[in-house]
Amino acid sequence: QLWVSSNNYFSRDLLMCSWNFLDWECDFHKSKITNKDFLNLVNIQNEIPVVTWFWWWDEEKNVYLFDRWWSDYVATLLWRFLEAECVEIWTDVSWVMSADPRVVTKPIIWKELDYSVSAEFALAWAKILHPKTISPVQKKSIPIYIKNTFSPESYWTKICNLDDKWIRWISIDDKQMIFTFIDPSMIWKSWYLSDVIKKFSDLHISIDSIATTETSFSLSIKKKNYFEEILKELNHLKERFELEIIDDVTKISIVGDFINDYSLIWELENII
Repeated sequence: QLWVSSNNYFSRDLLMCSWNFLDWECDFHKSKITNKDFLNLVNIQNEIPVVTWFWWWDEEKNVYLFDRWWSDYVATLLWRFLEAECVEIWTDVSWVMSADPRVVTKPIIWKELDYSVSAEFALAWAKILHPKTISPVQKKSIPIYIKNTFSPESYWTKICNLDDKWIRWISIDDKQMIFTFIDPSMIWKSWYLSDVIKKFSDLHISIDSIATTETSFSLSIKKKNYFEEILKELNHLKERFELEIIDDVTKISIVGDFINDYSLIWELENII
């Protein structure tokens, strides 16, 4: 039996971050330098480096602690800088499926998926990957394998470059709200969208989706992000708009490339 020693390292010693509009992003240039220094320090042949604690730091030596879900993103960043052959993400499922098996009786199991489609999965709240996980390795064509911690012998889903066409995933989010701002005179005006979006930005509320027409625009947010202060802020804009709020909205997301057949939703009622 072969034993290999391991050593613990902090992600803050390998990755540097920068501020970019309500979010922290990896500083690729500086992080590449720190990872090069790390490779010179560690003897991969004689030890297994274990990177823990999802801490990042900036140029001013401020340290930022992220929640556990960021571990996927940290992993793909590190493997990008270390030019790995592949990345394995160990989770509680064996495959990526076409829908939530708790909602759909027999979802399709995908053995391979394209990077871009998988990124859309994550953005549509498939809680298999952090939404930022895909981009670091996609640029280097490093494949990601989704594997099951509780069933290592099971098959896996491989995320890589594919000519991936048609629908690959459907998600349902039944906890949405829609705000619609109506004013026939808004056509050709440049400030309407920016003024409203700034109100939500000032309250640190993420907008989920936006739709516009010549005389109105609508945006949706998650119900968990709603609080009374939103209406107080929007009241300042009521002189310009008629405001309609629709509660208990379900968002259906269809994910894939070259989607041009809308027959899936023809039979649905009350489509907004």
